[in-house]
Amino acid sequence: MYYDVCLYMPLCPRVRQMAMCVPFPKCFQLSNNSRDYSALQQCLDTLPSLHELSTASKENLNLTCQHRALLEWTLASHPRRKASAFQPISLLTFLHEVPCARLTGSHASNPSLLPEAVFKLALNAQPNVADTNSALNGGFEGNDAAQQRTVTAFHGTSFECLHSILRSGLVPASNTKLERNGKTFGEGIYLTTELPVAYSFCSGAERWKGSTLAPEGTRLRCVLVCGVKENAQIDKTELVSNKNGDPPPEHYLVIDRPDLIKIQYILVYVDHCGNNSSRNLAAAAPVAGQDSQNTGATKNKE
Repeated sequence: MYYDVCLYMPLCPRVRQMAMCVPFPKCFQLSNNSRDYSALQQCLDTLPSLHELSTASKENLNLTCQHRALLEWTLASHPRRKASAFQPISLLTFLHEVPCARLTGSHASNPSLLPEAVFKLALNAQPNVADTNSALNGGFEGNDAAQQRTVTAFHGTSFECLHSILRSGLVPASNTKLERNGKTFGEGIYLTTELPVAYSFCSGAERWKGSTLAPEGTRLRCVLVCGVKENAQIDKTELVSNKNGDPPPEHYLVIDRPDLIKIQYILVYVDHCGNNSSRNLAAAAPVAGQDSQNTGATKNKE
Protein backbone atom coordinates (compact mmCIF):
# COMPACT_ATOMS: atom_id res chain seq x y z
CA MET A 1 0.00 0.00 0.00
CA TYR A 2 2.71 2.46 0.97
CA TYR A 3 4.52 2.28 -2.36
CA ASP A 4 1.21 2.91 -4.10
CA VAL A 5 0.81 6.18 -2.21
CA CYS A 6 4.35 7.28 -3.11
CA LEU A 7 3.76 6.60 -6.80
CA TYR A 8 0.38 8.30 -6.93
CA MET A 9 1.03 11.34 -4.76
CA PRO A 10 3.03 13.71 -7.04
CA LEU A 11 -0.18 14.60 -8.87
CA CYS A 12 -0.41 18.33 -8.26
CA PRO A 13 2.40 20.05 -10.19
CA ARG A 14 2.43 23.81 -10.10
CA VAL A 15 2.51 24.07 -13.88
CA ARG A 16 0.27 22.41 -16.48
CA GLN A 17 -2.17 21.43 -13.73
CA MET A 18 -5.15 20.93 -16.02
CA ALA A 19 -3.18 18.51 -18.20
CA MET A 20 -1.38 16.62 -15.45
CA CYS A 21 -4.09 16.09 -12.82
CA VAL A 22 -6.20 13.66 -14.82
CA PRO A 23 -8.25 12.13 -13.30
CA PHE A 24 -8.82 14.66 -10.53
CA PRO A 25 -9.95 13.75 -6.97
CA LYS A 26 -13.66 14.45 -6.72
CA CYS A 27 -13.26 15.47 -3.09
CA PHE A 28 -11.48 18.63 -4.32
CA GLN A 29 -13.99 19.58 -7.00
CA LEU A 30 -16.12 22.61 -6.22
CA SER A 31 -19.86 22.92 -6.70
CA ASN A 32 -19.38 24.56 -10.11
CA ASN A 33 -17.16 21.62 -11.20
CA SER A 34 -14.00 23.72 -11.05
CA ARG A 35 -10.92 22.26 -9.37
CA ASP A 36 -9.56 23.49 -6.06
CA TYR A 37 -5.84 23.02 -6.72
CA SER A 38 -4.85 25.10 -3.70
CA ALA A 39 -6.79 22.87 -1.32
CA LEU A 40 -5.32 19.76 -2.92
CA GLN A 41 -1.79 21.10 -2.64
CA GLN A 42 -2.33 22.07 0.99
CA CYS A 43 -3.69 18.61 1.72
CA LEU A 44 -0.63 16.99 0.14
CA ASP A 45 1.72 19.31 2.02
CA THR A 46 0.17 18.52 5.40
CA LEU A 47 -0.44 14.80 4.91
CA PRO A 48 1.58 12.78 7.46
CA SER A 49 4.52 10.80 6.14
CA LEU A 50 4.12 7.14 5.29
CA HIS A 51 6.17 6.26 8.35
CA GLU A 52 3.65 8.07 10.53
CA LEU A 53 0.71 6.55 8.70
CA SER A 54 2.07 3.05 9.18
CA THR A 55 3.27 3.31 12.78
CA ALA A 56 1.10 5.81 14.63
CA SER A 57 -2.11 4.81 16.34
CA LYS A 58 -5.40 6.13 15.02
CA GLU A 59 -5.71 8.38 18.04
CA ASN A 60 -2.33 10.00 17.38
CA LEU A 61 -2.77 10.45 13.65
CA ASN A 62 -3.63 14.01 12.78
CA LEU A 63 -5.76 13.30 9.73
CA THR A 64 -8.36 15.75 8.50
CA CYS A 65 -11.44 14.78 6.53
CA GLN A 66 -9.64 15.88 3.37
CA HIS A 67 -6.63 13.71 4.21
CA ARG A 68 -8.86 10.68 4.63
CA ALA A 69 -10.79 11.44 1.45
CA LEU A 70 -7.60 11.80 -0.58
CA LEU A 71 -6.10 8.57 0.77
CA GLU A 72 -9.32 6.70 0.12
CA TRP A 73 -9.48 8.05 -3.42
CA THR A 74 -5.82 7.22 -4.03
CA LEU A 75 -5.93 3.66 -2.72
CA ALA A 76 -9.46 2.40 -3.08
CA SER A 77 -12.08 4.54 -4.74
CA HIS A 78 -10.90 4.37 -8.35
CA PRO A 79 -11.92 1.07 -9.98
CA ARG A 80 -8.65 0.80 -11.88
CA ARG A 81 -6.73 1.06 -8.63
CA LYS A 82 -8.56 -2.02 -7.35
CA ALA A 83 -7.39 -3.91 -10.40
CA SER A 84 -3.69 -3.18 -10.06
CA ALA A 85 -0.92 -3.38 -7.53
CA PHE A 86 2.73 -2.41 -7.45
CA GLN A 87 5.13 -5.10 -6.35
CA PRO A 88 8.65 -3.91 -5.52
CA ILE A 89 11.23 -6.30 -6.97
CA SER A 90 15.00 -6.43 -6.89
CA LEU A 91 17.15 -5.22 -9.75
CA LEU A 92 18.45 -8.77 -10.24
CA THR A 93 14.90 -10.08 -10.58
CA PHE A 94 14.10 -7.39 -13.13
CA LEU A 95 17.23 -8.17 -15.18
CA HIS A 96 16.32 -11.85 -15.12
CA GLU A 97 12.78 -11.13 -16.33
CA VAL A 98 13.79 -8.41 -18.83
CA PRO A 99 17.31 -9.30 -20.02
CA CYS A 100 17.03 -6.97 -23.01
CA ALA A 101 17.23 -3.99 -20.63
CA ARG A 102 21.02 -4.53 -20.64
CA LEU A 103 21.45 -2.33 -17.60
CA THR A 104 24.85 -3.77 -16.74
CA GLY A 105 26.49 -2.68 -19.97
CA SER A 106 24.72 0.66 -20.02
CA HIS A 107 25.67 1.34 -16.43
CA ALA A 108 29.36 1.03 -17.29
CA SER A 109 29.10 4.16 -19.46
CA ASN A 110 26.49 5.95 -17.36
CA PRO A 111 25.92 5.01 -13.70
CA SER A 112 22.64 6.96 -13.70
CA LEU A 113 20.93 4.16 -15.63
CA LEU A 114 20.70 1.96 -12.55
CA PRO A 115 17.27 2.63 -11.01
CA GLU A 116 16.79 3.31 -7.34
CA ALA A 117 13.71 1.08 -7.28
CA VAL A 118 11.86 -1.27 -9.62
CA PHE A 119 8.14 -2.00 -9.43
CA LYS A 120 6.28 -4.72 -11.25
CA LEU A 121 2.72 -3.90 -12.19
CA ALA A 122 0.42 -6.79 -11.37
CA LEU A 123 -3.10 -6.64 -12.78
CA ASN A 124 -6.05 -8.40 -11.22
CA ALA A 125 -7.26 -11.05 -13.63
CA GLN A 126 -10.67 -11.55 -12.02
CA PRO A 127 -13.52 -11.37 -14.56
CA ASN A 128 -15.41 -8.66 -12.70
CA VAL A 129 -12.51 -6.21 -13.04
CA ALA A 130 -11.34 -7.17 -16.51
CA ASP A 131 -12.75 -4.02 -18.05
CA THR A 132 -10.92 -1.78 -15.61
CA ASN A 133 -7.62 -3.43 -16.54
CA SER A 134 -7.87 -2.57 -20.20
CA ALA A 135 -6.15 0.81 -20.10
CA LEU A 136 -3.02 -0.63 -18.50
CA ASN A 137 -3.20 -4.17 -19.83
CA GLY A 138 -3.68 -3.20 -23.46
CA GLY A 139 -4.93 -5.94 -25.76
CA PHE A 140 -3.30 -8.68 -23.69
CA GLU A 141 -6.38 -10.16 -22.08
CA GLY A 142 -7.59 -13.64 -22.82
CA ASN A 143 -6.46 -17.20 -22.24
CA ASP A 144 -3.56 -16.90 -24.67
CA ALA A 145 -2.17 -13.68 -23.16
CA ALA A 146 0.86 -15.49 -21.75
CA GLN A 147 1.70 -16.91 -25.18
CA GLN A 148 1.51 -13.61 -27.04
CA ARG A 149 4.90 -12.51 -28.34
CA THR A 150 5.91 -8.99 -27.44
CA VAL A 151 8.73 -6.53 -27.96
CA THR A 152 10.11 -4.82 -24.87
CA ALA A 153 10.14 -1.03 -25.20
CA PHE A 154 10.72 1.91 -22.87
CA HIS A 155 8.76 5.11 -22.33
CA GLY A 156 10.34 7.99 -20.44
CA THR A 157 7.97 10.48 -18.87
CA SER A 158 7.71 13.00 -16.07
CA PHE A 159 7.08 11.53 -12.63
CA GLU A 160 4.19 13.98 -12.35
CA CYS A 161 2.46 12.15 -15.21
CA LEU A 162 2.69 8.76 -13.52
CA HIS A 163 -0.53 9.30 -11.59
CA SER A 164 -2.50 9.79 -14.77
CA ILE A 165 -0.74 7.09 -16.78
CA LEU A 166 -1.26 4.41 -14.14
CA ARG A 167 -4.96 5.23 -13.96
CA SER A 168 -5.69 5.83 -17.63
CA GLY A 169 -2.89 4.09 -19.51
CA LEU A 170 -0.68 5.45 -22.28
CA VAL A 171 -2.64 7.14 -25.05
CA PRO A 172 -1.62 9.23 -28.06
CA ALA A 173 -1.58 12.94 -27.24
CA SER A 174 -0.64 14.35 -30.63
CA ASN A 175 -2.67 17.45 -31.55
CA THR A 176 -4.13 17.69 -28.03
CA LYS A 177 -3.50 20.01 -25.09
CA LEU A 178 -1.42 17.22 -23.57
CA GLU A 179 1.12 17.26 -26.38
CA ARG A 180 4.45 18.49 -25.12
CA ASN A 181 7.19 17.64 -27.60
CA GLY A 182 5.54 17.51 -30.98
CA LYS A 183 5.17 14.58 -33.36
CA THR A 184 8.44 14.53 -35.26
CA PHE A 185 7.87 11.12 -36.82
CA GLY A 186 4.09 10.93 -36.94
CA GLU A 187 1.24 10.73 -34.45
CA GLY A 188 1.12 8.14 -31.71
CA ILE A 189 2.74 6.96 -28.50
CA TYR A 190 6.51 7.20 -28.75
CA LEU A 191 8.58 4.37 -27.29
CA THR A 192 12.11 3.15 -27.84
CA THR A 193 13.89 -0.18 -27.57
CA GLU A 194 16.92 1.63 -26.10
CA LEU A 195 16.72 2.42 -22.38
CA PRO A 196 19.28 5.31 -22.51
CA VAL A 197 17.11 7.13 -25.03
CA ALA A 198 13.96 6.84 -22.91
CA TYR A 199 15.87 7.86 -19.80
CA SER A 200 17.21 10.97 -21.46
CA PHE A 201 13.65 12.22 -21.80
CA CYS A 202 12.25 11.45 -18.33
CA SER A 203 12.08 14.78 -16.57
CA GLY A 204 12.38 15.05 -12.81
CA ALA A 205 9.61 16.00 -10.41
CA GLU A 206 9.54 17.09 -6.80
CA ARG A 207 9.48 14.24 -4.33
CA TRP A 208 6.42 14.09 -2.09
CA LYS A 209 7.70 14.98 1.38
CA GLY A 210 6.28 11.82 2.93
CA SER A 211 7.70 9.48 0.32
CA THR A 212 9.73 6.40 1.19
CA LEU A 213 11.16 6.18 -2.32
CA ALA A 214 13.92 8.75 -1.89
CA PRO A 215 15.56 11.05 0.67
CA GLU A 216 14.25 14.55 1.25
CA GLY A 217 15.60 17.16 -1.15
CA THR A 218 15.71 14.85 -4.16
CA ARG A 219 13.73 14.66 -7.38
CA LEU A 220 12.25 11.57 -8.96
CA ARG A 221 12.26 10.31 -12.54
CA CYS A 222 10.66 7.25 -14.04
CA VAL A 223 10.84 5.05 -17.10
CA LEU A 224 7.99 2.70 -17.98
CA VAL A 225 8.93 -0.73 -19.30
CA CYS A 226 6.25 -1.90 -21.71
CA GLY A 227 5.41 -4.92 -23.78
CA VAL A 228 4.34 -4.12 -27.34
CA LYS A 229 2.53 -6.76 -29.36
CA GLU A 230 4.92 -8.14 -31.94
CA ASN A 231 2.29 -7.88 -34.65
CA ALA A 232 1.78 -4.19 -33.88
CA GLN A 233 1.50 -1.98 -36.94
CA ILE A 234 4.73 0.00 -36.67
CA ASP A 235 5.59 0.25 -40.35
CA LYS A 236 8.20 2.99 -40.45
CA THR A 237 7.45 3.73 -44.10
CA GLU A 238 4.26 5.41 -42.90
CA LEU A 239 6.12 7.71 -40.51
CA VAL A 240 7.19 11.12 -41.70
CA SER A 241 10.75 12.39 -41.67
CA ASN A 242 11.64 15.25 -39.37
CA LYS A 243 12.23 18.82 -40.50
CA ASN A 244 15.78 17.96 -41.54
CA GLY A 245 14.65 15.03 -43.65
CA ASP A 246 16.06 12.44 -41.26
CA PRO A 247 14.22 9.09 -41.17
CA PRO A 248 13.07 7.67 -37.82
CA PRO A 249 15.82 5.88 -35.90
CA GLU A 250 15.56 2.09 -35.92
CA HIS A 251 14.94 1.97 -32.19
CA TYR A 252 11.86 4.23 -32.35
CA LEU A 253 8.41 2.69 -32.04
CA VAL A 254 5.42 4.94 -32.73
CA ILE A 255 2.20 3.17 -31.78
CA ASP A 256 -1.19 4.74 -32.46
CA ARG A 257 -3.19 2.00 -30.72
CA PRO A 258 -2.96 1.96 -26.90
CA ASP A 259 -4.38 -1.57 -26.79
CA LEU A 260 -1.12 -2.87 -28.27
CA ILE A 261 0.89 -1.63 -25.28
CA LYS A 262 1.06 -3.18 -21.81
CA ILE A 263 2.84 -1.37 -18.97
CA GLN A 264 4.82 -4.02 -17.09
CA TYR A 265 7.43 -2.32 -14.90
CA ILE A 266 8.26 1.09 -13.46
CA LEU A 267 11.91 2.10 -13.07
CA VAL A 268 12.31 4.87 -10.49
CA TYR A 269 15.40 7.10 -10.54
CA VAL A 270 16.52 9.62 -7.95
CA ASP A 271 18.14 12.95 -8.79
CA HIS A 272 20.28 14.25 -5.97
CA CYS A 273 21.18 17.94 -5.76
CA GLY A 274 23.25 19.04 -8.71
CA ASN A 275 22.58 15.85 -10.69
CA ASN A 276 22.31 16.67 -14.39
CA SER A 277 22.66 13.07 -15.47
CA SER A 278 19.77 13.13 -17.93
CA ARG A 279 21.30 15.99 -19.89
CA ASN A 280 24.66 14.25 -19.90
CA LEU A 281 23.03 11.08 -21.14
CA ALA A 282 21.17 12.88 -23.91
CA ALA A 283 24.46 14.30 -25.12
CA ALA A 284 26.10 10.88 -24.97
CA ALA A 285 23.37 9.18 -27.00
CA PRO A 286 22.26 11.58 -29.76
CA VAL A 287 19.27 10.57 -31.81
CA ALA A 288 17.99 11.86 -35.12
CA GLY A 289 15.29 14.42 -34.39
CA GLN A 290 16.00 14.25 -30.68
CA ASP A 291 16.21 18.01 -30.34
CA SER A 292 12.46 18.42 -30.63
CA GLN A 293 10.90 15.00 -30.06
CA ASN A 294 10.58 13.38 -26.68
CA THR A 295 10.73 9.67 -27.40
CA GLY A 296 8.86 8.80 -24.27
CA ALA A 297 7.04 11.95 -23.31
CA THR A 298 3.72 11.51 -25.06
CA LYS A 299 1.35 12.39 -22.27
CA ASN A 300 -1.77 10.49 -21.48
CA LYS A 301 -5.26 11.83 -21.15
CA GLU A 302 -8.37 10.84 -19.30
